[in-house]
Order: sequence, then structure tokens, then C-alpha cells
Amino acid sequence: MFTQIHSSYLRDRWRYLRKHSAHSLILGAACAAIIFSHRHLSAPPPFPLDRATITTFLAQTPFDNYRANRQQQFLIYAEATARDSLHQAIATNPYDASVFFHAFLDRSLYLRFMGKPDSSQLYETLAGEIAQVFAEQYADSFFIHRFEQLAHLGKSSPKNLSNWIVARTAFMRGIDYDTSRTRITFNMRCLEYAHTQFQRLGDLKQAADNLWWLCNFHLRAVDDKNQIYDLARQWLHVSREIGYRDNELEALLLMAEIYDSRRQRDSSDICIKAATRLALEIEKPYALASLLDVRLVDAIARNDIRAALSILSDQFRLIQKIRYRALKAETHAKAARIYHALADYNLTLAHLDTAIILKRNLSEFADLPSLWLHQAKVHLELGDWQHALALADSALQGYEGLQNISRKAGTLGLIGIIHLWKKNFRQARAYQRQGLAALDPRRAHIVQADLWNNLGDIARQDSSWREAEQAYIAALNVGEDAQYHPAQAKAWLGLGYISLQQQQTDSALARFQRAHTIAEDAVQRELIWNCHFGLAQAHANAGHLAAARLHYDSTIAALEHIRNSVSRLDFNMNYFSTVQRVFDSALGFALDRAGDRLLALHYMEKAKARNTVDLLYRQIANASNLREAQNTHADSSFFQLAANPANVQSRLDDSTAILVYRVMDAKLIIAVLNRSNVEVIQTAITGHELRQKVQNFRRIIGIDGRDAFQKRLQQYEAQALRAETERQSAELYQWLVAPVAHMLRQARMLYIIPDDVLYYLPFVALKDERDKRLFLEKFAPTFAPSLTALQLMLQRSTPFAYRAESPALLIAMDSKSIPHAKLEIKAVANFFKNATPKIYTHLTRLELTGMLDRFQGIVHLALHADVDDSQPLHSFLILDERRSNRSQRGAEVKHLTLQGLRYSSARLRDDAGILRAADILDLDLHGQQLAVLSACKTALGQNLSGEGMMGLTQAFLCAGAERLLTSLWDVDDRSTSELMRAFYRHLQQGAPPARALRAAQLQMIQNLEARASLSYAFPYFWAAFVLTGRGDHLNNLLIWGTANKREYPLILKFAFIGVHSRLEIWASYLIDNP
Repeated sequence: MFTQIHSSYLRDRWRYLRKHSAHSLILGAACAAIIFSHRHLSAPPPFPLDRATITTFLAQTPFDNYRANRQQQFLIYAEATARDSLHQAIATNPYDASVFFHAFLDRSLYLRFMGKPDSSQLYETLAGEIAQVFAEQYADSFFIHRFEQLAHLGKSSPKNLSNWIVARTAFMRGIDYDTSRTRITFNMRCLEYAHTQFQRLGDLKQAADNLWWLCNFHLRAVDDKNQIYDLARQWLHVSREIGYRDNELEALLLMAEIYDSRRQRDSSDICIKAATRLALEIEKPYALASLLDVRLVDAIARNDIRAALSILSDQFRLIQKIRYRALKAETHAKAARIYHALADYNLTLAHLDTAIILKRNLSEFADLPSLWLHQAKVHLELGDWQHALALADSALQGYEGLQNISRKAGTLGLIGIIHLWKKNFRQARAYQRQGLAALDPRRAHIVQADLWNNLGDIARQDSSWREAEQAYIAALNVGEDAQYHPAQAKAWLGLGYISLQQQQTDSALARFQRAHTIAEDAVQRELIWNCHFGLAQAHANAGHLAAARLHYDSTIAALEHIRNSVSRLDFNMNYFSTVQRVFDSALGFALDRAGDRLLALHYMEKAKARNTVDLLYRQIANASNLREAQNTHADSSFFQLAANPANVQSRLDDSTAILVYRVMDAKLIIAVLNRSNVEVIQTAITGHELRQKVQNFRRIIGIDGRDAFQKRLQQYEAQALRAETERQSAELYQWLVAPVAHMLRQARMLYIIPDDVLYYLPFVALKDERDKRLFLEKFAPTFAPSLTALQLMLQRSTPFAYRAESPALLIAMDSKSIPHAKLEIKAVANFFKNATPKIYTHLTRLELTGMLDRFQGIVHLALHADVDDSQPLHSFLILDERRSNRSQRGAEVKHLTLQGLRYSSARLRDDAGILRAADILDLDLHGQQLAVLSACKTALGQNLSGEGMMGLTQAFLCAGAERLLTSLWDVDDRSTSELMRAFYRHLQQGAPPARALRAAQLQMIQNLEARASLSYAFPYFWAAFVLTGRGDHLNNLLIWGTANKREYPLILKFAFIGVHSRLEIWASYLIDNP
């Protein structure tokens, strides 16, 4: 077999011969045959061969691991000569037995070559029994023919045996399937060498298997359809020649797939029909399932989503019936592709998760990179680029191990797009070009088209318009050659944006329309809404206002539909934050082109707090058990609860107004609603300028804690610090309030709906430079996430009415770091007759949730808290003094984040000592009139674009709390205790919560100025707390035009309370403003 055999190999074999003299005749003959073959066989092995190499590749192969327990059972029957049990096992599991036959026969030859005739005889006998059963019971002579051929080869000719062993070793070397490294490393020379030798030896079954692996190599590694076609034809011919019908069926299916890729439908149909007949003849349900799989692949390739869904349903039914796990994994992977095209992210992720689990259970690690890559694409579309990058890196490593050039190039392209999200244009370009350089220009057209489109997107966002146009044209040409419709649609979309930038409106409209037509035909929903968005902008530029509005509305409707397909709260929020540019553009159109203030307010509302609205609506539906609410679509606010400005205005009294902010990159938009008017104005303040200004103001007032603030007082002259604080507060007032001051002349109570950085701003500390009055002196502010959220919160709540008999849950932590918490909670207890303060050094999560759940009344928690600004709803209250250390809290946040917990499902241990915002969402807080979180930063969380602040405040509100008092920074323990006592005192005197907080803060200012020699109270000590929810008073109890019949008695019941409360407002105002 060798023409250049290594002398080291001969020496090793001779030493082995001398050491094992008992089998010297066999080994001597084998060794002589090896030496003789040096002269008579022309082809040398493509790698050095010695005993260690043979042992490495043949002593234990991946095929020996297939159903290892069942193989062991077959061996036990053979050793015990229990033929009846063996035959019954073969009849029960014919498919497994067919696989075991080849494994046992191959192993018998290896053991005979290694000088172990007894063990070899056991495996040979077992293979012979299986072959005999198939010949007698199934009239399948293929197994008996191969058994007789190889058994004769092993016994009659040591030379042929050694040649077969070398060929087998080359074959295993060619498919180096290292399960410990989870990869297959193809060696083309070894596979070709093994194929030639098996044909010479007449082992056509092994030659056919080798052809399958050669096809697999060209399919996985080089995507060479022409070479696959030639190999598949050989595979089909050899399988038919030896009666290897299973392989013949697989070859027919592969041929059909190749003809489909060549768009030769007639030839594909012929192969499918032949495969169908053969599958029925050999009664192979697995083959029928594989046949459906081919049709499914074809439907996906043709973008025939309806046909794909129908085939998918049939496929799952058949797989469930026959329990075909390998194909089940593949089908889940294909289902993920279909639902991804439909932008159904829930089902996409579910099918991908299932496919990955099945692949791992089956040890099919080579298929994992493609699933990781698909997951990375989904996560990127959902705005989770960090997770996407980790998955893409894993996929890249997998493809490098598999030597799959085209998939590796596609993965490089995706990593480049992730860098584009990070605005790293240089890295993004480098990855695309690296991917293109790795590809053969004559092959992998789909990957090429995607990479060119990616390069166009990068250049367009980098304002390199000429480069972008060239890339899109290249993508279009490649996509048309490959008939790859998604790439064509994306290329036309990119070209449309280039025309739009060049003010070529007609060209832009034509290109966007072309993209939309292709995307509709291909059922690519993510591309469809992008096409609507492009058409909206083009029609707006052309002055087609009605058409522009239609396309903006279509875009937003499509986004709402996609958003509803994402059930995971964190993914939903991330996705919504990635599409805010759509709402900014629509808002600009409404103001600049259409001049429609109500339309502008409508678009502002569509862009705000959608998940908060959904959670609020579901809480109300669960609490009231309204049948109509339960049957409503999940996105309640879009279909039923869209804010109606006229309806809102009719519910406002003369002293109440609403301020709505929208922070955009190029401008700031402020909307004001009072009882008689709606005003929407634009200012030239950019988002960057506003963020910088708010950040500077927060830093100057001391948000980093009391110690840092005291150091700042020592470092700077107090008067200079006061002057700088007042200067910055005046500038912010001029930016945020002064432009709409004419609409607020009669307002005393303000509902503020902030946006972006304004969630961090203490509005009460702003100062009007003209009359030297603080915002707090003019208004009693209350905050809300959006107009729709405000409507929902008002609908479910009742006017606040203090009663000393009200139930009160008062809890404080006994901690050295917050010594005034105990005093605070005891002071608050004095305002309630039946309240007993509860002071703990440690409290478990279950204990606290047990007290909070279904508690109706007033809740006051004086604890530690910490904020996670990287994950929504991972902020938490600290219930254990041992966890109050700052570094420990940070570590806990990191632990929670890395676990990737799914909200409302995952739990820490009962004694974890923290209560996350996600845990609070699981509680029923309906009927809690007021919740006070007297701790640090409880008003903060993760600030997501569009969604707003997501943290403890939103969790309490969405769980049912009607009002929430929380803080914007690390508050001072002593001043917080004083503020809370003053707050409850004013509540006791009849003031509604918003005015009670205002009066308490004004009182704090007076006290601080009286104590200090500065005649100035720094906002750090009094401005941290904000009220969210219903601040009272409004003219209404119902927000929508229709009411449940059970609610009418409530209107009569509270009619007197409403009149009485208005008198109290006037009295409170006279007290606060003598």
C-alpha cells in the first residue's frame, strides 16, 4: 500500500511482533504483507503511518459511540449466545441494528489486525447474526454480501486486511471528528485516498460512505455545488450497484437539493418522486421525514413562507410520531428561519433554543455554529449587541474549526455590523472586507451579497455616499445573479436612502417602492417596515403629506406588531429603543411638514413607555377581571388606549397642566396640555447639549453623596458654589420651562412626562431668573411615564384621602450606615393609629414579599437600595444589613446580570437578602394608595431610549401601587428623616400627596436656611424625592368615554370628595403662598 513507507513504522511493527510472540504468525504475515505492499501499490498514504496512528483513529471511533448502551446489550447477548434475545433486539430496533452491523464488522477487522482474534471473532459473529436476520426477515441481501466479503478479506489475505486498515485509518483521519473539541476537521487528501483504496478493495459500502463525507466537505467547507453534483452522482451510482438502499435514498434527496439550487425544478421533481417511491418500498418513515425536510428547504429558498409553514406543520407531526430526534433538531432550526422572516421573535428564539439543546444531546456539535450565528442575528435586531457579539464570536470559532469558509465570512460580516452599532466604522469595514477576501468570487453569492450590503450600510452611516452606492450596486448584482431576494430588497433600500440624501426625490421613491415590492414578495417583515419608513421620508420631501402620513403610520403599526412578538421584557425594551429614529422622523414631519400639533403629540406618545403601558394595562385587567380587557390584544395601548388629548384636557381642572418632553439629537420638543389648549414647540437645544447640562447640574448639587458634597463645600467657597448652582438651575429653567411659561400661568399642579436625561433632573430645584422663584415655589410636580400610562394610573386609582385608621406597613433597616432610618419609621408610625414599625437587621425576600403582596394601604420602606443601569428591572432593595456594603451590592448586581435571568421566573435563594424590581412585578399591589421608598436612587434604573426609566419605581407602579415617592440620588439620612416627617404631617392636614411633598420640601428649605449661616439650602438636602403616579386633584375618575357599570356608583360616591378636595387645594395654596 505504501511506496514511501517510513522505516520507523517497520521498526515499530517488528518490535511489536517480537514482544507478542504468541501471535507471531498473524503479525508476521501482516508485517510481511505491509512490506510486500510497498512494492505493489502505487499510492502512498497522505500522512505518516505507524501503529500509534492506527490506534489513535481506529481504537475508538465516533461511530462506536452511537447508542453505546444498546450496543453493549447486543454484545452481552452475543457473549451469552442468547440468539433469541439478540434476534428480538434486532427486530425491535432494525435501524439501530443496521448501524451496529457496520460498526461491529469494522471493529472485528481492526481487532484481527491488532492480533486479538478472540475479540475479533465475537464482533464478527455478532455482525453475522445481524446480517442473517436482515436477509431472512427483510429479504435484504446487502448486509450478508458485505459480511461475507469483509470476513473473507480479514481471514484469507493479510495483505488486503492491512490495506483495508490503512484505508480505514485514512478515512477516519479525513473526518477527524474530535468530539472533545466539538469540531470536524476535514482532510481532503485523506478522503480521496481512502475512496480510491476502498474501490480497489471492493468495499463499495465504505466507498459510498466516503462519498457522503466528500459531499459533506464540499457542502460545509467550500460550498462547491458543481463538485457536490459530481460526487452525489457517483454516490447514487455506487449505492444502487451494491443495493445500499438507505444511501441511495439519501443520494436522491441530495440530488434534489442540488437541482433546486440550480433552479432545475423538473430534475428536482424527478429525484423527489424517485425518493418517494424508494421510501415507501423500504418502509422508512425517517426517509419520508427527510423528504418533507427537502421540500421545506425548497420552500424557504423560494421565500414561499405560506408553503413552508404548511410543510413545517406536517413535518412536526411526523417527527413527533416517529421520534426522529436528529431531524427534529434540524426542523426546529428551519422553523426559526421561517419565523425570523415573519419577525416573530418569540417563536424564533424558542425554536433556536430547542434546536441547540437537541443538537447538544445528540453530540452534533458541528451544527452549533450556525445556530449561534442565527441567535446572534436575532439578538442584534433586538438591540442586545453585547450578547450578539458573544454568540457571533462563538460561531466564528466553530466555523474556523470546521473550515467552513463561506459561513466564516458571513459571521465576520455580522461581527462588523455589531461594531457599526458601536459606531466603530473602521472595525466594521475591516470585518466586511476580511469576509469578502476570504470568499471565492465565483461561489457563495448569498454571503457575498450580504457582505456588500453590510459595507453599504457602514459607508452610508459614515456619510461616505459614493462608497455606499458602489457597495449597494455590487450587492444588487450578486443578489440578482443568485436570485437572492432579501439582498436585492436591502440593496434597493440603501440606494433609495442615497437618492434621498442627494435630494433626488423621484429616484428615491422609485427605489424604495422597488425594495418594498421585493420585500413583500419575500415576506421579510423587518425589511418591509424599513421600506415604509423610506417611502414616508421620500413622500414628505416631495410634499405628498397624505402619502407620507400613511407610510409613517404603516411603519409604526409594523413596529408595534413586531414588538408584540417579543415576550421577554428586556428584549422588548431593547428592540423598542433601537427604532426611536422612526418616531423622531415622524414627529419632525408632523411639526415641520404637516404643521399638525395633535399629530405630533400622537407620535410623541407612540414613542413612549410602551412596555410600561402594557404592564399597567395587564395589572388593571388582572385586578378587575374585566372580560373585555382579558380578550384585548397584548399591545393594549396601540389598539384601545391611545392617548386622546381632548379627552385628557376635559379631565384637567384649571390649576393642572401636563408637560411632555421629547429629547432628540438635533432639538428638544416640549408639549403642554392645559384645560383649554395644546401647544407643541421646538427648541434648538440638541440632545448632547441637554445631557451635558443636566449632568453638570447634578454634579454641582451633590448627587454623589453627602461626604462628597461636604468635600466640595470645603474645596470651594460656599457662596461660589451657591452662585454656580443658581446659574445652572436658571439656564435649565430657561431651556425647559420658560418656552411654555405662558401656558402655565394658572397651573399649580404639573404632571411631567420626562424623556431621556430628564428622568435624572430634579425639576423642583430649577429657578426662574426673572422672578427669582424656584420651580417648587410655583408648581407641585408629579411624574408619569407617558400620557397613556397616566390615563391608566388615574383610571385604576382613587383620590388620596388620609385617615389615621388606614393600614400602614412601616419597615426600616437597623443599620449603622443609616442610623436615622429607625427614628424616621417611628416618627411616621405616630401618624397612624394601628401602625407598628418593624425594624430588622436582616429580612428575607419571601418575608418582605409576603408582607407586601395584596397589602392595601400605605407602605413606607426605609432601607438601602442600589441601581443597575445596565439591565432593566435588576435594581433592588437591600433587606440585609450584611449586604449594605457598597462593594457587595455591586458584586450582587454583576452576578444577577451575568446570569441572564428571565423576569418573573428566575429566583435567587430565599435568604438572598435583596428584592429585585423583577420580583416586585410578580406581586399584587392593587390598593396601595402610597408607597414610599426612603432609600438611595430608588427613582432610577436603566434609562432606555423611548421606554424611559425602568427600575423600582416602574415595578411598584406596574404591580398596582397608585403613587410612589422615590429618590434621584444617594440621599442624606438625616435630612430624609426630617422630610418624611414633614411630608406625613401635611398629609395629615389634608393636602394631597403632590402638595404635601411640595410643602415638606419648602419647609426643609426654610429649616436649612435657618440653621445655616449661608442663608441658602443646597438642593442636595431637599430636592431628591419625586412623586410618580396620581398626584391629585383632577376633575374625573374615569378616563375613557365608556365605563364599566360597576364604576358609576364610585362617581357618586366620590363626587362630594372631589368638591371638598378642590376647597382643600385652595386652602393649601394660601398656606404655601401667603
